[in-house]
Amino acid sequence: MPEDILAELRAKEVELEARINEARREASSIREAALKSARDIKAAGASELEGELKAFIDERTREMNDEAASIEEKGRQEALRLKEIGERNFERAVEEVVKFIKQPRGGQL
Repeated sequence: MPEDILAELRAKEVELEARINEARREASSIREAALKSARDIKAAGASELEGELKAFIDERTREMNDEAASIEEKGRQEALRLKEIGERNFERAVEEVVKFIKQPRGGQL
């Protein structure tokens, strides 16, 4: 009878040990799945951030290019305006020089 009890205890111990080993395997499997899920979430987040960053950079680049084109166009218009003023003043300056030269005494002071 005591041998039967010992045999039952050993059987129970073996059964519990098997359950513990199975629980460890399941825990390890759960841990690996959680780590994989975390890596996947991290990768997806990084990919999403990269996409958002690229979109932001593209938008800012487009805005800067538009602003640069606007500034360049304003500069061209200002240059044309100043050129026209200069051409008008040049004609007046030439007229003044011609008048001065045609004055009696040969334009001498």
